[in-house]
Amino acid sequence: MTGYLIVGGVAIVTTLGGAYAAMTMSAAHHAAPRTEATLALELMKIEPVSVPVVRFGKIVGYVIARVTISAPSNELKTLRPVVMAYATEAVFRAVYEEPTFDFAGLKVVELKTLADRISRFANERLGRPIVQASIIDGMSFVEPSGIRAHKGR
Repeated sequence: MTGYLIVGGVAIVTTLGGAYAAMTMSAAHHAAPRTEATLALELMKIEPVSVPVVRFGKIVGYVIARVTISAPSNELKTLRPVVMAYATEAVFRAVYEEPTFDFAGLKVVELKTLADRISRFANERLGRPIVQASIIDGMSFVEPSGIRAHKGR
C-alpha cells in the first residue's frame, strides 16, 4: 500500500514539474526574439532508463526515467548515436546520484535541477554544449519485488 502512495506521489510531482517546465519553456520561447542565426532544435526521446536506488548497501527499488532532450538538428544529423548514448548515460548518472530519491522518507525532487544536471552531464561527455535542454517526461518507482526475474536462461 505504501508503495502505491509513493509511486502516486512521484507521479503527481513529475506531472506538475513537467507542466511547469512546459509553461516556462513556452514563455521563454515567445519572449526571445527569433533571429536568422537561431538554429533549429530537434527533440530526441531517450529510451526509458532504469536506475537502481541503493541505500545502505541494498537495492530498495528502481526509478524508471523517461527523458527527452533538445539539440540542434544539424548536430543530430551526424552525431545522433553518440548524443543518444551520452544522454542516456547522463540520465542514469543524474538519477543515480540524486540524494533525494529516498523512498523511506519522501522528499520533493527539484525537477529543473535534475533536468539541468542531465544536460550538463551529457555536454561534459560530448565535449561541447550540444544538448540544449532536458525535459523529464516522467519518472516511476518500482520496488524490487515488482521486477520480473528471468530465471533459467
